Amino acid sequence: MRVVIGLVCVILVLACVVAQAIDSEGREDQIVTMHASITRIISYQGILKNGAGNPVSDNTYNVTFRIYNSASGGSSLWSSPSIPVTTVDGIFVTEIGPITLAFDTTYYLSLQVSPDPEMVQRQMLTMSAYSAVSDTANYAFKADTASNVPDNSITSAKIVNGTIQFGDIGQ
Repeated sequence: MRVVIGLVCVILVLACVVAQAIDSEGREDQIVTMHASITRIISYQGILKNGAGNPVSDNTYNVTFRIYNSASGGSSLWSSPSIPVTTVDGIFVTEIGPITLAFDTTYYLSLQVSPDPEMVQRQMLTMSAYSAVSDTANYAFKADTASNVPDNSITSAKIVNGTIQFGDIGQ
């Protein structure tokens, strides 16, 4: 029985943490950047259907996931071990990973339901998976080197008391 896939939802959640360091007198004097060690996992939901387009019988199926950088052809950049997924009305939910790819280009996901061969059609991973490298986070960690701050955009209300040192002021 050949199995086909439909109804896919991809979710990837990653996090970074920024903390302020406090000196021995209780003053905030520097920003320390910490990167949380988050396992790069994608939650995946799908529906397995038979060749006639009907959901497969409720059962456990062994699925291998692969990630490519092209919609067809090429070699896989990442592959999961065979993962047992249990279906209810054909629907299953699983997690794949950890995935060590940079998520800085377009990737495509393929499935292989054992003993069938790998499915020809690949699914393009969408923006939720790309939150692994958020542009906003990239810029936030470089905020101390910003060179294009508009004139008159930093006001007294935006400056924490005691944070500007004498050496920061033009003499």
